[in-house]
Amino acid sequence: KVHWPHVVQLFVFASSIGTTLGTRLATFITDRVQLLCFGTLVLCVAAHILYKQLGAPIKKNSSTEEKPFADQVSFVLVAVVVGCLCGALGVGGGFMLVPILLHAGHDMNTAVPTSLAVITLNAAVSACWYLHLFGMNLQLVNGTVVASFLLMGCLGMVFSDEMAAVMSNKARQCSFAVLLLAIGHFTVTVELWRMHS
Repeated sequence: KVHWPHVVQLFVFASSIGTTLGTRLATFITDRVQLLCFGTLVLCVAAHILYKQLGAPIKKNSSTEEKPFADQVSFVLVAVVVGCLCGALGVGGGFMLVPILLHAGHDMNTAVPTSLAVITLNAAVSACWYLHLFGMNLQLVNGTVVASFLLMGCLGMVFSDEMAAVMSNKARQCSFAVLLLAIGHFTVTVELWRMHS
């Protein structure tokens, strides 16, 4: 289900170029601004997905079809911007990669595994740059937290795979958008509350 040509394109342009630019940009941004930008970005992505699913006519395209040159250039430019935002805001970028892949003609069955493959590479590159630019000490990494997230992530993948088998593509995209809305709203609300407390 992984579309490897798009994995390569997104890794080269989103991870190798965009993330590098983004992590350098992050050195000039405070933590609070990063979180507010992250929350706002998540809300915008969620709104875009809901608009595509509920408000705009859906165009069905095959993810394996050859795209015109202009579409390829647009895909590359968006990938660089996404990588830059991911590096600057310190996120893996899955919530942005899935909408990009959906726009490129994928359905959820190929968009999700393709984005996960890119996230693995993207997170590795981002971690290396953060180690280099911020002098992070790996000894300070909380192994319990990492193991907990890994365990919950694996359990979530098993559960989501079972849920995906009984949900339509549209229902899955709308559920994804609603989850993003909740995360974005929570992040922005908490940071604004902290600013005024």
